[in-house]
Amino acid sequence: MASISVTVSNTAAPGDAVVDSSTIFSVQAANNPNGTLCVQCSFASLADMIPGQTIEVRRRPNSNPSAAAQIVLKQGSVNGTITSAGATAFTLQANDTLLQNVTIQVLTDSSTVLEGFSGAAFAAQQKVVVRGFLYKGNSPGTAILVAKQVELLPRTAL
Repeated sequence: MASISVTVSNTAAPGDAVVDSSTIFSVQAANNPNGTLCVQCSFASLADMIPGQTIEVRRRPNSNPSAAAQIVLKQGSVNGTITSAGATAFTLQANDTLLQNVTIQVLTDSSTVLEGFSGAAFAAQQKVVVRGFLYKGNSPGTAILVAKQVELLPRTAL
């Protein structure tokens, strides 16, 4: 029987930044002028961060160790397949390995740009790319994606 040894290092790697009580969490306002469709969505602390989010870390000048002054949630893109759909929302199974075991509820409104759809009909098994803000859901294994753009892909895509 073969064995392996794994060593975990808690030493900061180059580029790492410490998050402390002075770190500010925010959502990119330039791409989110009307706020969010989602009253339960929050990005206010480390507890609101999940794998798959697009973030920008702004470092605090002259801090040692390097510390984050601000962490900004930005729009990101998620590719996947619609598993169930309603008029203005749908559930997405993401292709990204970071999100494969996460149920993603996608929310849209009249400002969401829809590309490739005839009308606004979302349907199960449609392949899509969604651009928007990804928030941690209220229960484990869930996320909410507030969509700014949804593109329907050809059936052969993904």
